[in-house]
Amino acid sequence: MKQATEELQETQRVLAEAKARLAEVEEGIASLQAKYEECIAKKQELEFKTEQCTARLGRAEKVSVNLTGTCNFF
Repeated sequence: MKQATEELQETQRVLAEAKARLAEVEEGIASLQAKYEECIAKKQELEFKTEQCTARLGRAEKVSVNLTGTCNFF
């Protein structure tokens, strides 16, 4: 009976350590998930800004070409 009690206590100790480690891992995963979501949002923002800049550059090029043609007219 004493041996069974000692084995049970050892098993419970190992289980408690495993649960503590699992909690640490889950906390790390939650932190990484939050960082991942933050990075995805930043990526989407940068893609949107890139599209805006590309469109603006296209419009600026058209204006520049039209102005160049106007200047040659005079």
